[in-house]
Amino acid sequence: MKVSQHPPRPRLTLNVGITGHRANAIDQAIVGELGQQLDAVLGALKGAVASLQDDDLGLFSNEAPQLRFHTALATGADQIAAQSARRCCQSNANLSLNDATIPGSSKP
Repeated sequence: MKVSQHPPRPRLTLNVGITGHRANAIDQAIVGELGQQLDAVLGALKGAVASLQDDDLGLFSNEAPQLRFHTALATGADQIAAQSARRCCQSNANLSLNDATIPGSSKP
């Protein structure tokens, strides 16, 4: 049996904490735009993690990178961001949102 001289490489994982203003402090006129902006930011993070994995093959394990989103799900910005993260996660099994239930979602 061959014993490795090096420890195993870690899986590339980026944890993103999401928090913000309560619903009563957010102008409802910007909610749609805010969701679009968050979609763009989370999409850029997803792309950056994939690029980092490709650029530094020797640093991380061969497992697909993970992008995790964490939020307290308070009304307002937390839930808007969580819905954006859910959209981001739906297209990639290696992305995850914390186990809290997203309002309006059938998925826990």
